[in-house]
Amino acid sequence: MHFLETLWESIQPELTRILDHPFNTELAKGTLPAEKFRFYIIQDSIYIENYTRATSILASKAPDESTMLKFVQYAYEGLKIERNMHEKYREQLGTAENIQPSLATEAYANFLLTTILLNNFEIGLACFLPCFWVYHEMGKHIFNQAQPGNPYKEWINTYSGKEFDASVHQMKEMTAQLARQTDQKTREKMKDAFIRSTRYELLFHDYAYQMKIW
Repeated sequence: MHFLETLWESIQPELTRILDHPFNTELAKGTLPAEKFRFYIIQDSIYIENYTRATSILASKAPDESTMLKFVQYAYEGLKIERNMHEKYREQLGTAENIQPSLATEAYANFLLTTILLNNFEIGLACFLPCFWVYHEMGKHIFNQAQPGNPYKEWINTYSGKEFDASVHQMKEMTAQLARQTDQKTREKMKDAFIRSTRYELLFHDYAYQMKIW
């Protein structure tokens, strides 16, 4: 089985729970309360700050200059797309002062940073991948169910769009290529990191829906 297929198969229970979560079903219907979405955007912005730091650290661990430059390009393109969407919603919904990261946000960010610091590039890349791949799957799934006049159209279009699709495809291809060049033990660790990040995605959305800090 192709390594990407192995990864995707390994997270099907978590992916189903993410797609069926009230946060995403209500977002598709356009009925998600604005305060819940605002809480999510704020927490996602906090996560993105840590994601940016993690990107720099992981790039420094790339096996060669070519891989490093490709990773930086792909990660930056995905980050730019998300930041543009965040800025638009912050203008609409407003920002908040002294908002603390939720335990889910903090745990996810710390897992990302720790995994990257303590492991090689391949494993670090695998724990990055759900931030692209799972979100794109969410975006496409919600796009197919979205109601006309949905107030979250910008979010839906961002994660279901061709521009984000290109970034996701590039990250997947890099992951697959590096997996072919490494050993089975590393591939197992890559899969574990991928699964764990996906579980943090589920936790992140659950905390956002409940508007929980801790």
